[in-house]
Amino acid sequence: MEAKSRRPRRAVLVVEAAVLATLAAIWISGRTPPAPSVRWQFGETRTAQEPFAELPADHPVRLQVEIDEPLHVYVASWDMLRGNVALWPSTRLKSMASVDPLAAGTHELPGRWEQQDIVWHVGDGVGVTTFLVIASRRPLDDLAAAMLRFRQMGNAAFPDRRECATYAPDAGMDVVPPLHAIAHDLLKLCAEQAGIDHDGPMVPVPDRDGVWMKAMRVVTPLPEEPMTAEQAQQELAERLSPLEGLVEKSEAKPPADAGMQGPPAPPSGR
Repeated sequence: MEAKSRRPRRAVLVVEAAVLATLAAIWISGRTPPAPSVRWQFGETRTAQEPFAELPADHPVRLQVEIDEPLHVYVASWDMLRGNVALWPSTRLKSMASVDPLAAGTHELPGRWEQQDIVWHVGDGVGVTTFLVIASRRPLDDLAAAMLRFRQMGNAAFPDRRECATYAPDAGMDVVPPLHAIAHDLLKLCAEQAGIDHDGPMVPVPDRDGVWMKAMRVVTPLPEEPMTAEQAQQELAERLSPLEGLVEKSEAKPPADAGMQGPPAPPSGR
């Protein structure tokens, strides 16, 4: 009799275990991954800055993105001098980081190239630069198409340089949107929610499941002292230094008709 009474108990335990396993599987399959998270990194020390922090022109910028699932990530910036700039993806960027989509994990954008980190930078002139990040489970074709018309930030012309520069889009400057406004509705919405929490979990986009946004603003103030002529000349030389090698190669190349030249002209005197 005692053996018979144990059998129903075992059957009940087996059924309970099966029910719990089924409920756990349903919970795991239905669990929504947490929102993607971002952290801005400014300068060589990679110290995060508060919103509207004052940073000098051309100050280095990187972005850390943490995601628990593959996502399509779009990064742009806007300021009154350059207008809309595509940072990620960019047709002018050479990077070892994957683009479409980013795999689950932690990513440092804009990535690395030839054993060195690549950096974006804040605006070239005085004023506010707004950085905009969009993440989506699905490709956002309309946003991608709009960003192809933006100025493109990258290192394609000088891949050995760490800092990116700004280039015209593939279709030329005629397709660039006006400078005075952010040129896509989703990016405009992203800019409107820029606030204190610029680092951390991204904000869900209303009425768009699986799409998140995050924005960050910094300010480039007027220099405390005007740049001297010597400083301006030195800065110009630094900006043009990558061109020196190209000029030297061009000068060293003999002209196409070098073999057809005649003898040198005689001296003009007796």
